[in-house]
Amino acid sequence: MTSQGDRWHVDSRNNRIHSTALVGAEVKMGKDNCVGPFSVVGALGIPVIIGDNNYIGANCVIGSPAESVSEIPGSSLIALIDKTEPIGAYPQHAGLAIGSMSVIRDSVTIHAGLENPTQIHDLVYIHSQCHIDHDSVVEVGAVVAPSVTTGGRVILGAFSQIGLDSALHQDTTVGAFSMIGMNSTLKGATKPLFLVLQFAQSIARTQSDTPQAARA
Repeated sequence: MTSQGDRWHVDSRNNRIHSTALVGAEVKMGKDNCVGPFSVVGALGIPVIIGDNNYIGANCVIGSPAESVSEIPGSSLIALIDKTEPIGAYPQHAGLAIGSMSVIRDSVTIHAGLENPTQIHDLVYIHSQCHIDHDSVVEVGAVVAPSVTTGGRVILGAFSQIGLDSALHQDTTVGAFSMIGMNSTLKGATKPLFLVLQFAQSIARTQSDTPQAARA
């Protein structure tokens, strides 16, 4: 690994990692990625796979253990750091997979999966201060606005748009090309092309059925 000035290190695959960032030895990274200052990627033995041409901003925590009281008590978290067995041997940590050409901005947290890997597909944009919980899937082209929080096992469909400060309960599915308005609380599932505009609303008509609402 070579240095660019005093702050950036560049590896043989042209991945630029800030000198204050921590990338675990178990992380498998493609090429032309960037990891910003004070971010932590992996480093606890949980498998993390990252494709090509991704940007990870400052102060992110990517691939940390899932928050689950029933599946991972505190003793297991401690065991990840101080134990005699090889790190990463626990089957409840299914890992995290990030595709290519995605942007993860500052202070984002993405937890590893419990039953299935948490997935961030290609061409995704996750704005600052978002949280993507365990076993969730953010499909290709989705845009997640600042301060969005998901529970576990949430699916954000392809090219969906999730508005500012929205909260998505566990097992929620947002259909492809749907738009969720700011400050929405969502639980359940929407079909593709849904438009959610009101606070604490979980079901709406399709955009084609509500032209006036779509223009509002």
